[in-house]
Amino acid sequence: MTYFQVAGSFAAKDPVAGLEWAQSLPETYVERHPEVGEGGPAPQVRRLRDDVIDTVLMNWREPEAARRWVEQSTLPQTLRTRLLKGLRQK
Repeated sequence: MTYFQVAGSFAAKDPVAGLEWAQSLPETYVERHPEVGEGGPAPQVRRLRDDVIDTVLMNWREPEAARRWVEQSTLPQTLRTRLLKGLRQK
C-alpha cells in the first residue's frame, strides 16, 4: 500500500486525522522503478508531504470543510495558495 492509497482511505474516513498524519511524513522521497531494471528511468526526488496533503484534500467529500482546513492551517503560505487553487478547480 502506498502513501497515496493510505491518504485516500483517510480522506474517506477521517480527513482531519489524515492531514495530521500527512504533516508527519518526510518532505521528499526518491521515486525508484526497480521493476524496469537498470534501463528504466533515473530515480527522481519527489515531494511527499505536500502531495499526500493534496491527495487527502482532493478526496475529502466536503470541499468546503477542506477549504476551511487549509485556510486555518499553519502550512506555508505558498502551499496554502496552491492547495486552495486546486480545491477551487475541483
